[in-house]
Amino acid sequence: MSNLLWSSPALGFLGAHSVEFPSQLREGTDRRPDLMVTLTVPVSLEDIEAVLWWLTEQGIALDELDDPQAAVFYLCDALAHEKSDAFLDARDTIAALPTASTEHRRYQRVRAIVTGLIGPDVLASRRHDARPTPPATAAAVAGSVELAGVAR
Repeated sequence: MSNLLWSSPALGFLGAHSVEFPSQLREGTDRRPDLMVTLTVPVSLEDIEAVLWWLTEQGIALDELDDPQAAVFYLCDALAHEKSDAFLDARDTIAALPTASTEHRRYQRVRAIVTGLIGPDVLASRRHDARPTPPATAAAVAGSVELAGVAR
């Protein structure tokens, strides 16, 4: 048996951005991947904001998230490896921020980063769809994040 480790990267896509990130599932294995699993995760703009907010709470600097490749890398890595409850809590935290606070200014910066990532098409489609959308389909308005990883 070879000592070669098969730590194949996972792939992530958000709009026109694509990244490779470590697949924790594959870390340290000496078996080659047998297949690829692809997930498409529907997300709203608020979901992406919540994940990036959570990342800043974990110590990722806003300056680092200004780089679209870095932001998508961290976004995909977090969606693949973290529990989504943390993102739900982050969304609640954002909703409760006082508007004159330092945290609210940080949120405005996160929001600007997300706007830069998703581009004007998603924002335009959201403005044109003023009707309330059921929770199951609201994420489709904003797009999705695709994660492709190797699983055994």
